[in-house]
Amino acid sequence: MDPVKFEEIYSGMKLWDNENKRWQKVLRVYLWEDIIKNNPNKYYKQKPQGS
Repeated sequence: MDPVKFEEIYSGMKLWDNENKRWQKVLRVYLWEDIIKNNPNKYYKQKPQGS
């Protein structure tokens, strides 16, 4: 499964934080642009199997 891309996120979406092993909720989409660019393999739309 591929990490989420900035273009795919929307307000209210839940993202799986694979580093901290917990769900994060997107409230302000514009704040996530740099977060996702700086951590390209950290956030996923679904929980990866085995985590």
